[in-house]
Amino acid sequence: MNKKLYVVCLGLGLSPATAFAVPTVYTYTGAQFSNVPDSGAIPGQYDTGMRITGAITLDGAITPSTTVSFSDVSPNLIAFNFNDGRFNYTPNNVDAAVSLVTNASGGISAWSIFMQGSIPAANVGSFQVDSGTPCSTFCDRVVLTNLLNTAQDRAESLNLGSWTVTPVPEPSTYAFMLAGIALVGFAAHRRKLQK
Repeated sequence: MNKKLYVVCLGLGLSPATAFAVPTVYTYTGAQFSNVPDSGAIPGQYDTGMRITGAITLDGAITPSTTVSFSDVSPNLIAFNFNDGRFNYTPNNVDAAVSLVTNASGGISAWSIFMQGSIPAANVGSFQVDSGTPCSTFCDRVVLTNLLNTAQDRAESLNLGSWTVTPVPEPSTYAFMLAGIALVGFAAHRRKLQK
């Protein structure tokens, strides 16, 4: 690399060794429900084509081979949004308790998530996803209870869900990258003109 260009890149923080701390999204896809007890006293129902899905966005990647636990008010939590097939669970309407365990490559190897709140306003909804093995009672479970606690809709799965991990570069990261590409292109163009 041209010496002057390298100095400029270092000044902009574009050295090949530069590492950017970027938000990371952990996306969960549950298995389809296999057991769906339903109460006629609560409008609507779950069915076996539904599943729990959702995503948790943290301010950086979880260190490999680490266990992290947090709630809906933890400072490293940027956002979460889960859906049980009927309703959305967000920081606006539920309390959350989350525990995630990463393997040596940073993927999620074990987990426990519990969320509960007013889903919808006339009912109390909760769901739990758990990697406990074997899933003797459930791995994923949704419970919707009316406020009088006299009726319940449930949905359960005995199969484990899966996780994907996706870093989300911030706009400043793209700006640095584009500036670096422009500088390299400019240097190549100058070298070509000087020949």
